This record gives sequence, C-alpha cells and structure tokens, in this order.
Amino acid sequence: MFLTTPEPNSPDFAQLTMEQRDGVRAWLRAFESHPITKPITQWFATVARSVGVTPSTVKTKYYAIKKTNDWRCLIDSRKSAHTPTTCRTKNPEFQQFWKLLCERNQRSTKAAYRHLIRMWRNKEEIPGYTDLPDWPSLPQGWSYRNLNRISPNKLELTAMRHGIKAAAKYMPMVYSTRVGLWPGAFYQFDDVWHDNYVRCGSELTRVIELGALDVLSGCRFAYAAKPRLRKDGGKGKQNITEAEARLFVAGVLWDHGINHQLGTTLVLENGTMTVSGEVARIIEDYGTRPDGSPLIQLSFSGISGKQQAVLGHYAGRGGGNPRHKASLESLHNLIHNELGMLIGQTGHDRNEPEMTHGITREQEQLLKVIKNLPAERAALLKHPVIDFHSQFLPLLNDLYADAINGRTDHNLEGWHKCGFVQTEYTLMPGSEQWLQLEQIPDETFGLISSAARQEPEKWTRTRKLSPAEVWESGLDQIQPVKPYLICDILGKDLAKKRKITSSYITFTDSAVDAEPLNYSTRIRTTEGNFQELEHGKEYQVYANPFAPDQLFICDMNFRCLGIAPRQQRVCSADTTALQASFGKAAERKAQLLTSLRNRHAPDAQEIQERREHNRRVANGELVTAHERRSEGGRIGSNTRRANALDEHEVHETFSAISERTETPAPMASDDDISLSDLT
Repeated sequence: MFLTTPEPNSPDFAQLTMEQRDGVRAWLRAFESHPITKPITQWFATVARSVGVTPSTVKTKYYAIKKTNDWRCLIDSRKSAHTPTTCRTKNPEFQQFWKLLCERNQRSTKAAYRHLIRMWRNKEEIPGYTDLPDWPSLPQGWSYRNLNRISPNKLELTAMRHGIKAAAKYMPMVYSTRVGLWPGAFYQFDDVWHDNYVRCGSELTRVIELGALDVLSGCRFAYAAKPRLRKDGGKGKQNITEAEARLFVAGVLWDHGINHQLGTTLVLENGTMTVSGEVARIIEDYGTRPDGSPLIQLSFSGISGKQQAVLGHYAGRGGGNPRHKASLESLHNLIHNELGMLIGQTGHDRNEPEMTHGITREQEQLLKVIKNLPAERAALLKHPVIDFHSQFLPLLNDLYADAINGRTDHNLEGWHKCGFVQTEYTLMPGSEQWLQLEQIPDETFGLISSAARQEPEKWTRTRKLSPAEVWESGLDQIQPVKPYLICDILGKDLAKKRKITSSYITFTDSAVDAEPLNYSTRIRTTEGNFQELEHGKEYQVYANPFAPDQLFICDMNFRCLGIAPRQQRVCSADTTALQASFGKAAERKAQLLTSLRNRHAPDAQEIQERREHNRRVANGELVTAHERRSEGGRIGSNTRRANALDEHEVHETFSAISERTETPAPMASDDDISLSDLT
C-alpha cells in the first residue's frame, strides 16, 4: 500500500495538535510494521490491535488511503477544534465583542455573560449573530464554560479592573543583580508605615519611618522613626514633609557618607521621600567621578499608574513605582512580619483584627485619665499599648541589629557570586561553637586543619554573611561629605537662629526625645580643630531630628563654621564613664578659663607672694630676699666643705683596704668578717 508521509517542514503537520501528530505517527508505524495480508479482515484485526482501535476503524482508514494516498486522512478529526463555519464563537468579531463586555464589567465575568444573554433575548445586535440563528434558543457554544475559554486573559482583566500598576506582575520585567556593585554604589530611600499603634505623650498614633538601604549589602544602615502627632491647632496629623526628607538625606550623607572614589547614586521617589529640584542640583554639583559624571547621582522612580492600559482613556491617580526600589520594598514586608507580635496591630492593608478596636479604645480612655492624675500616680498605670520612646524605639533598634541586618538565613540575590560567604571551623563537632580561621588557637591550628581536610562536613560549615557584616566590611571606602554641603541641602529655611548664653545650645523635640537635647558650644571646625562659640553672639544652626547627635553651626551669613556634638547623659552607676566625663568637663573648664587666667596671672602671682611672705614672718623664718640669699650662700659653703672632707676620708679608707689585701691573711669564714674590717 502506497502512502505519502508528512515532510519534516510540512505546515499542515506542524499545525496539528500534539495528540493528533502522535496519532498519525502511530498509524504510519502500524501500516509499516504490518504489510497487507489476506484474508483482509484478519489484517484489519491485526492493525487494530497495534493501534488500539476497532477493525472497522482500520477498514475506514484503509479505503480512505486507497482513494487519496495522503497521510492527512489519518488525522483524528474528533480532536480538531470546530471551525468558524460550524461554531460561530470562533468568529473574531464576536470574540472581541465578548471580551469587551467582560472588560467593561469591573467585577464579574459571570455578570457580563448574563448581560450577553439579555442582549440576545432582546434581539440586540451582536457581531456574528445579526441573523439571529435558532432564536430564541441560545446559539451553539454559548455555555458560560465555553465562553469563559475565550474571555480576556489575566493581564487584560487586571489592567481594566484594577489598573496598570496591579497588572505589572503579568508584564515583562527587568531583573537586576548586585554582582559588580561596590560599597555605597546605590542607596535606596523610602518611607514605611508601621502596622501597630503606639502612645507618645498624650496621643495614640502610628509610626512613620524613613529608611535607607545599601543595595550591595542589603543592609538598612539608616532609619528614623516619627510618631504621627497632631498638627498645631489639632486639625489633622503630621506626615513626612519635604523638609524632613531633606533632613534625612543630609543625615545619611553626614553620619555615613558616600564612596568618594567610585561615587554613589541616591535612589529616591517622587512622592514622600524626595528632594526638590534646586537641592538635587546642589547635591549633583558636589563633585565629579573619574569619568566626569557627578560624584553623587540622583535617581527618581517614575510615576506608575497615571497612564492606564488604554491610551487616551481616563488617567489613574498615579504613584511611586515599587519595582524601582524592589530591594527596599521587599524588606518592608520582612519588617512588618517581624513586628507582627506587637499589640495594637492595624493589620495587613489596614484590615484590623477585631480586638484592636477594644485595645485602642481602652488606651484612649487611659490617656484621658492621666490628665487628671498627679505625675507620680499616673506613672503607676499599666498601658495596653507600648510607649514610643521607652519601648518601641529600643525594640526597633534591636530588631534591625538582629533580625534584619544581622540575619544570615536569607536568600539575597547574588550572595554567593559576590563571595559573601564564610567558612567556619569547630573545635568540637556537634557543638554550636564556630570560629573563623584566624580565631583558631595556634596550638590546635594544625590538628583542626588536618581534620577539616579529611572530614569537612564534620569540622567545617559555610554560612552566608549577614547584611551588617557586608556593610561594615566596606566602610573603609565610605566617607562623610563636607559639612558645607549639609548646610546647603538644608537651606536657609531650616536654619534656626540661636544666641549663645551658656555653654550649651538646647532644643526640644518630643518626636526625637522626651527630654531636651543639649549641644556643646565647643565645636569642631571644618579644618578639624576645636573652637568655642563666642558668648552673646548669634549663629545660624541646623538641628536634624533624624541625625540628632550633632548640630551644624553657621555664622549669620550662612558660612559653615563646624559641628557641635550632642551632650550625652551618663549613667550614675557607670563610674568609668563618669570619670571620663568629669575629665572632659575639667579639661573644657580649663580651656574656657585660659584667657581669663592669663589676664589675671600677675594678680595671682602677687597674691601667692604675699601669702608666702606672711607665712615666713609668722614662722620666724628669713623674710627678705637678701637675707635668704646670704643664708643660702653660707649653707652652700658649709656643704661644699663637708663634701670635701667626706671625699678625703673615703679615699683614705679605700687605700687602707688595698694595703691589707696586698698581704695575704689567714682564711676566715664569712662569719668572721665584720663591718669594722671594711672601715
């Protein structure tokens, strides 16, 4: 039996389904393996067993082959899709119309299907069905299950119902890597709302935090939390302002710094965590890299969601593009999870647990009670919600030190390619004590090294470095910017005029510290020297609530003079710290009084001389200088005469001893030698 076979590049064969192609191959192998024999009915049965069909099916295929000699007659038509001529749901115009109905309905495809059925019963125009076939019966293929197969895909439905931002996860993305970066290459800035309530003073509120992430290390090396307190006047609550964003960026550039060799890029957003155009130009004009580009570059995330999927359609609200700072955005989720045990949770996406209502209600009642109680009595109250300063901030610091920046059980991208892994050794297999190679004692180094080579799985382990370890390893390449740049970033509008009236400059900011902040009037100048600010003189100062450990000092013409350190309080029980503080205070007192003491040095000397004169008179000693000099001369002569006599006697003594030793004497024991024998 002659039968053509499909060519490898045959478009007809390629358009078949995989199941149809397998069926054609099975028929061709059966006919090739079983040549035609008589009786023909027996041959039909043999081929049928080989293919797994009935003999009548083989008979049908046999006569089709005799008629056409074409392999296409072997295609199982039952597995073919209906053509548009037999099922109108394949009509392209109808499919587009059906998808349009689904996309216009903002909630349910099933509701769009019911709308289509009403249109059919009302004889409204439907593309592909204008002739109303078999009306009022539903057309063939109009079951919901069948139409749902040609509904808009997930991308199209999400884009129309929820917006282009929500549909971004179904669109192409660019995946970046930290491999090839350098310390301080990229700092990502963003704000985050903590999902729990705190109390600050007499208010119950939530906390906003600004943070900076180093992309290479994945370390959240800078952060600053702020409670949302009521605005002056009581209308609304405070959020992050543009000025506070400037303060935070300035604090990062000063407290930590940038890579002055390879440069640093600050990744900001267009909403909360951003800086104005003029400040951006000031930052980028700070210096240049070897290739001529700015030493500090700024990168702003684009606005996502304003332009929707349909061009010319109604625009969306628009917002920051979280994928522009994917590393930082993913870290926010970890922060929320780690703080999920705190009482007073607002819940994921503000879906509060039911008990949060009762917690906040009880706390608000306690805050009202406090106003009518003495301070010592109010301190005895037990609150259901934690305090911002005394409880939340210490907990947040511990969280970042351990669970965030100190974690080693992470899956940060590119970690192994960057070499951020470390081999550790144990001195006792089975214990949890692991040492680095340089920490192994010298006396056991050889033994441990030999054992580790023979059984590495027993004596060694490889662990990932924590983000903090990677960040700290690159700090030698990170240096602060010049102080004048900080003042230029903060600008004249954030400067505060202060007159020096004591040895400290005091600020009060309840969002930073419940107690006043004191800064020394002894500043470190831009040249690295120490200088005291002039008493009674006015200066322009910059207090940064996100970097409260220093105060930037300028003269009245905004010329940067230096930095005033914050005066830290010392624990009364820490004697070492107290002694060091007393020593520094005494040193500063001496420096403050140096010029005063120099001016009054003659008076002080005259007083001392008068006191010495009176003492001599009272004790009957020589009074005048002439008498003391004469007495001193007489005493000196007597001393010289006595010294000369002593030298003569010593010479005679040693001469006598020499004469005795020249004449041998009888041997004597040590007990026979007396002191008189030597003299």
